[in-house]
Amino acid sequence: MINPARVTPESRNLASEVEPIAVVTADFGPQWISHFSTLRNERRDCDKPSEDRAALDPIRQTVVIADGITRTVGSDGTYPVQSPSARAAQLFCETVVARASQVSEMNAETMAAIMSEANESIASLNREIFPDFDYGERDRAGVAAVVGVIEGESLWLASIADCWCVGAKGDDITRLAWEKTSQARPEYRRLGEQTAREQLRNKPEHPKAYGACTGEPEAMHFVEYSKVDISRFDRLVFSSDGLLPIAEEDPLSLASLPAKQLMQLGQLLDRAHQE
Repeated sequence: MINPARVTPESRNLASEVEPIAVVTADFGPQWISHFSTLRNERRDCDKPSEDRAALDPIRQTVVIADGITRTVGSDGTYPVQSPSARAAQLFCETVVARASQVSEMNAETMAAIMSEANESIASLNREIFPDFDYGERDRAGVAAVVGVIEGESLWLASIADCWCVGAKGDDITRLAWEKTSQARPEYRRLGEQTAREQLRNKPEHPKAYGACTGEPEAMHFVEYSKVDISRFDRLVFSSDGLLPIAEEDPLSLASLPAKQLMQLGQLLDRAHQE
């Protein structure tokens, strides 16, 4: 059972401060501490602002990671600041935390309702900023996300796209929520960015479709839910896709490294992949 007193006040909500690659590690034991650590990815094709957001409610024991979806770079080579998807990520986090705090006991239907409400908050944002949208520079803002609500020894999970969560016990790593976009990537590259968004994103009828919370009701078809017994774990790690290379190439680091060192390893891998 999480001891909320062990979570420092400044770590309760970093939704306005988190930069690309957001990670939350939850370590279980006599003392439970949640660490927020961040890393700003360097992009060479544009000056891409922060679009990852994370929020923690230690009272309700809720963790949210939301990764704003990268947009088309403008014809002048610039990226929108403030990014609409950064606004969507922050709004998603705030909506989930607020809604979950009102729930005394979680169940599958309530978890789905929370995700739907957070998705609808993005729909409202998109109606405001993109009354006339396309699938290019004026594409709908959206997020990939993972949400966890802990009740006793149970973790209620919801995830969409490539945000993820693992549980660790010693050297044993268990994927609890994993990325769901790899099957769509070859077709996405074949079609090109704008056409792929129009034909693949949130299209349940397409065999190569992928989901993202863009406010479209169809996005809910792509959310995966689960309830996990976490009594068998020492640690949970929630992350955006920036740490997927670590999870795939060096999974034991997820179990052993403090959050700060985990982020340093992520930075090294990120730079290596850009070479």
